[in-house]
Amino acid sequence: MKHIVFIILIYLIPLTILVGVGIGVFFISRGILRKLVVRVSTRKLLTWLATVLLTPIVFAGLTWVAIFIWTYYPNRDFTKKDWQANQYKRYEYSASIIKNRKLIGKSKKQVEQLLGGEENTNESDNWKYDLGDKPDFLAIGGGEYTLFVHFEKGTVFKVDDGYDDGGLD
Repeated sequence: MKHIVFIILIYLIPLTILVGVGIGVFFISRGILRKLVVRVSTRKLLTWLATVLLTPIVFAGLTWVAIFIWTYYPNRDFTKKDWQANQYKRYEYSASIIKNRKLIGKSKKQVEQLLGGEENTNESDNWKYDLGDKPDFLAIGGGEYTLFVHFEKGTVFKVDDGYDDGGLD
C-alpha cells in the first residue's frame, strides 16, 4: 500500500500536472499561431514545436512559484510581546534576534526575562527555544526548528537557529 501511495505522489501527480500544462500551452500556442501563420501545415508544426519546448519551461516555472509560496514566511522584528504571543510562529523572529545580535553579551537571567525559561536550566550553557513549524520544503521530518543560545562564563556569545537533532544538551 505504501508503495502505491509513493508512486502516486512521486510520479502520477507531477505527470498529470505536466500533461495539463502541455494542453494549456498547446491551445495558447495554437490560438496565437492562428493569427500569425496562414499555412496550416506550418502552423501545426510550429504549434507542436512550441508545445514541446515551452511545456517543461512553464512547468518548471510553476513548480518554482509553488515552492516559493509554500515556503514563504515573513521575517519580523523581534519584540518580547510578539515572541510570547506567537509561540508557533517564532521562526519569524529568529532572523531578527540573530542579525541584530539582541542576545549577545546578555546574562542567563536577561535571556530568560526576554525569551522565557522554557525547559532551560542555569546549569546548561546551551539553551534551546522551539521556534514552531517553519515552512521549509527540504526539511520534511527534519526535527524541530530551534533557536540555540550558547553561553560562555554566564553570558551569551553565540546565537543560531536550525533543526534540532537532539545533540545539544
